[in-house]
Amino acid sequence: MAYAATCTVDGESHGRIATRLALTQSTLSRWIREAGDSDPGFRSVAIVPSEQKAASPLPSTVRLITPHGFILEGLDPELVVSLLQVLG
Repeated sequence: MAYAATCTVDGESHGRIATRLALTQSTLSRWIREAGDSDPGFRSVAIVPSEQKAASPLPSTVRLITPHGFILEGLDPELVVSLLQVLG
């Protein structure tokens, strides 16, 4: 995808790039479009009740699951806020 993006910026058509990569133009165009959809931005979220009942109103640690499936566990809430501010 990085190669195709570089060629596109250089002004090449998806058809020429796809031919060089032995792909159909529609496949390459779809991959480029889907890669563009994964750019960071606003995402909808839902807050749902946990299956476990919390002993205290505020948890001492947080479990964060990113849209790409990364799981961060055992973080304190302040660290999660700091990470989200840094990462956007």
